[in-house]
Amino acid sequence: MHCEVVAGFTRKKFPCSDCEKSCNSAAELRDHQRTHTGERPFKCSFCDKRFALSGTLVRHERLHTGITPYHCSDCGKTFAQQWTLTTHMRTHTGEKPYSCTQCDKSFVAPGELRRHTRIHTGEKPYTCSDCGRHFSLAGTLRNHRRSCTHSKSDSVTDVTADVTQASADESSQEGQASCISCEVPQPDNASLLPRRLSCSITKAVLILGCLLLLLFGGWLLHTIYWLRSTSSQAHRAPAPGQASGPVLQAEVNNTVITARSNACSIIPEGWRFDCYPERGVVVNRELCEARNCCFIPASSSARSKSRKNGIPWCFYPPDFPSYSLVSLNDTSIGLKGALVKDVKTYYPGDILTLEMEIRHETDTRLHVRVSEEVLVL
Repeated sequence: MHCEVVAGFTRKKFPCSDCEKSCNSAAELRDHQRTHTGERPFKCSFCDKRFALSGTLVRHERLHTGITPYHCSDCGKTFAQQWTLTTHMRTHTGEKPYSCTQCDKSFVAPGELRRHTRIHTGEKPYTCSDCGRHFSLAGTLRNHRRSCTHSKSDSVTDVTADVTQASADESSQEGQASCISCEVPQPDNASLLPRRLSCSITKAVLILGCLLLLLFGGWLLHTIYWLRSTSSQAHRAPAPGQASGPVLQAEVNNTVITARSNACSIIPEGWRFDCYPERGVVVNRELCEARNCCFIPASSSARSKSRKNGIPWCFYPPDFPSYSLVSLNDTSIGLKGALVKDVKTYYPGDILTLEMEIRHETDTRLHVRVSEEVLVL
C-alpha cells in the first residue's frame, strides 16, 4: 500500500498488481481489477448482459424500463444517463472541450475525438472474424458483417455479441485514465443497445382518421360500382309521340315483359322509390312503363293499405340509369369527386354531372354533400 500527502494529510493509495494504476479505496481497486480478470458479476434482469460495475447495470436497465431521470433545462429532453445529458447540453452552449492534438478540430464527446484520431493514426481495432478485414469503427464492422460472404450462415446474435465485445475492449483501454470512467459505456456502444420506439398520440389519431376515410371511400366506390353493374339495358327518354298509348305495349315482346316483371318483383317494398310523383294523375301501366319504370299495382283490398304506407305502384327498376364516380381526390378536410351519368332519362331537366364532397368533421361523423355545381379538382 502506498501513501500520498495531500493538503496536509495522508491519503492511502491502493496500487493495482497488474498495471501501474493506483486507486483511492479497496472497493475502487476491486472494481478496477475486473477490467483485467474479465469478471462481470452484475447481470441484467431483462436480458443476458452482464457488467463489472453495479452503476453500469443500473444505467443499462433504464434502457428496458424507459426511466429517464436526467432532464435538459433548455429544451426539456430527458436522458437515461448523466453523460448523455452532459454531452447534449454542449449542443446548446457550443462547448467542445475535446481537441485533436494533430489538427484544429474539437469535439463535444471523447468518443468523437477517439474516432477522429484514428484518421491520423490509421488505427483499425475492429476485425471481422470471418474474412479478417480491419475497421476503425464498430458500426462499420457491424454493417460489414451483414454483407460478409463468409458469415451468411451466422446468426444476428453472434454479430451483435462480437461487436459488443469489441466495443467493450475499447472501453477497457480507457480505464488507464480513470477508474470510474473505464466502465461507463461510450456512444460507440449506444447503437448496439435496444432502442425504444416513440409514438405520438396526434400521429396515431391522424393515421386512424385516414384509415376511416379510406374505408368509407372504398365502401362508397363499391356501392356505386354495384349500382352501375346492375344496369344491363340502356334507358333513353321516349319520344313525345310515344309517351303513352297501346302502341308502346304492342311493340314489347312477351319475353322481355316477363323478365322485366321478375326483376321488378325482387325489389323490397321498402326500397321502392316513386317514379311518377305527379299529383292529380291516375297512374296506369302505360304511363309508368313509358318512363321505363316498374308497375306492380296493389289489389283492390290492399289499395288503402298501400296508400297509407306510401308504397308506390310505379317505381324505379334496378337497372335505371344512375351515376358513376369518375374522379376522387383528397382534400385538406376529406374527399372530393365527380358523379357522371352517361344516359339521359325522361326528366326534362336531367342533370348529367354532379359534385360530391365528403368532409371529415369528427372521428365519428362525416358530412356528405352532393350538388350540381362542379368545382375544378
